[in-house]
Amino acid sequence: MTISPIGPRAEDYLKATREVFDFEPNLTGLRLITAEVAYGFLIAQFENLDGTPRLRYGARVRLPGSTVDRLWITYTETKNVVHWVQWSVWLRAMEAYQTGDYQDQGLGSGAVRWLIDDFENG
Repeated sequence: MTISPIGPRAEDYLKATREVFDFEPNLTGLRLITAEVAYGFLIAQFENLDGTPRLRYGARVRLPGSTVDRLWITYTETKNVVHWVQWSVWLRAMEAYQTGDYQDQGLGSGAVRWLIDDFENG
């Protein structure tokens, strides 16, 4: 999905997120539960496919203002929103989940474990 230089709309990010995470959930071990765009962030929540109990994980990713924004260019040189989501959300979430690089201590089973939190981390 190629978009204008002005940048993707919220619907474009949501459609791309569903496409990327629905492609092969077993690869990451995470299943997409919800996704929304709010206050300049893509916010997605997942649950683990393996293990008991099922735990909630999340990603809060700051969205770029346009396809020439540093946040866009950091992850892809194309104007394809699916590519941007693959690199800026899927790959980062998968790496954090696979390596255990996220806050987990003291969290109950209903809490969200933020794999990516651009809100907290600037």
